[in-house]
Amino acid sequence: MLFVAKFVVFVMVVCLLFPASSVYGHGLGIETISSIDVQGKSLTVTVEMPMYFENESEQITITAIEDETDETAKNVTFLIGLFHNGEMIFRNYFFAEDGILPINVKPTQEGKITIHGEQDSLLGAWHPTESNPIEITGSLFNSGGLYTFEIEVRTIDEPTNIIENSKVYKVDLTLIEQPTIEWQSMLAVFEDVLDHEKSITASINSIQSLSVKEEDFATMNFLQWFIDEQIEEEENAANILKQLQLIGDNGYGLLMLDKELAVRKFVEPVAK
Repeated sequence: MLFVAKFVVFVMVVCLLFPASSVYGHGLGIETISSIDVQGKSLTVTVEMPMYFENESEQITITAIEDETDETAKNVTFLIGLFHNGEMIFRNYFFAEDGILPINVKPTQEGKITIHGEQDSLLGAWHPTESNPIEITGSLFNSGGLYTFEIEVRTIDEPTNIIENSKVYKVDLTLIEQPTIEWQSMLAVFEDVLDHEKSITASINSIQSLSVKEEDFATMNFLQWFIDEQIEEEENAANILKQLQLIGDNGYGLLMLDKELAVRKFVEPVAK
């Protein structure tokens, strides 16, 4: 029962941080645009992107599939624009002979966006070859949040079959900032723990504030346990942090604190 309750609050926090008006579908990992009408053909376009960038280079894949045959479309030129926080990162033509467009992305701290690969002579569309895949480098995907892809289909079937006045389709995908997995000391660990608990408290308080504003008394009552719980969680993290500040690098002190924390027992809350 406790797990279910915490899961419900997690969902509520996610909904608060990523409101439905800002997200097309679930916005995590892969998104699909269905029933795209291109010269009488119905296409489905999917955009796949890692939920977080854990390697030096990651891949984004855009695929166009003909709904009637369930096979990839041929000779597709996409006009793709990428936006973050209302600012355009790039907008370029890309060509996929077999309907599958892999784009390697290598984020750097440099501001200039550079596209590497081959370009055709008709629209200047970038396309991959076996020896020269498409790679985009520069200051992109360096921060988490919602990224918007604006996609147009500009050619299909034949590279010279240019489609005028093509419709713009939008897809939103969420990039999650990769969590910290290494710390310099135990003190640094619990400094982050306390900050994390405070962020959880702030999220729950935001939901409670909205409940008060909407006079949603049932939700206010439901959240009260979590508010009380967060007071305890912040206090626990703060107390351990104070002990670590006193211990410093003393190995014996760290050993004794570890033993003290190891004997703590979880007490199941009593259902009201």
